[in-house]
Amino acid sequence: MADQESVFEASRSDKLRNIAALGVDPWGGRFDGHMPIQKILEFPADLPDDQRPRVKAAGRIVSRRIQGKVHFLDLWDWSGQPV
Repeated sequence: MADQESVFEASRSDKLRNIAALGVDPWGGRFDGHMPIQKILEFPADLPDDQRPRVKAAGRIVSRRIQGKVHFLDLWDWSGQPV
């Protein structure tokens, strides 16, 4: 089992080196100013357009549903699963 893990780690290291050799940051760029999804959900839904804050969210897309031209995404972050 330990041998498989070392092969896996070596493969990942090789992939990271290949990405870096292409001139791409393998860890991505900074994303400052984002808010936890739980805090975004606490904003009142009935705020007028001129009082709605602009927010940024970062997380992992865990599911996608397509209905015609509309795509619905479930986004989770460290603050937990949105309700």
